[in-house]
Amino acid sequence: MPRVTHLYAVLNFFTYLQANPEWKIVMDSAYNEHLPQIEKRDWSEFYPFARKCNPPDMPEALGLGVELTMFVDASHATNLVTRQSRTGVLIYVNKAPII
Repeated sequence: MPRVTHLYAVLNFFTYLQANPEWKIVMDSAYNEHLPQIEKRDWSEFYPFARKCNPPDMPEALGLGVELTMFVDASHATNLVTRQSRTGVLIYVNKAPII
């Protein structure tokens, strides 16, 4: 059930592809089945005053939610010559890499 904001996102894709014709955008809307399921925990004991705040004008969901997955790795000064540090980040929406 697309909305106007989805149209704007698609137009941004086309603008991106028009500016970079040799590049590609790969999207996969499937979910990651190989990731382990994380056990749900009750954190109310640690955060007694926390509550879920949704905007009052938030629209109803019209489909399945998305799954954000992030992998991070870092090395501190492993380059023996320059002592440079490196950080790597991969962020996926479902199976589509976005960063």
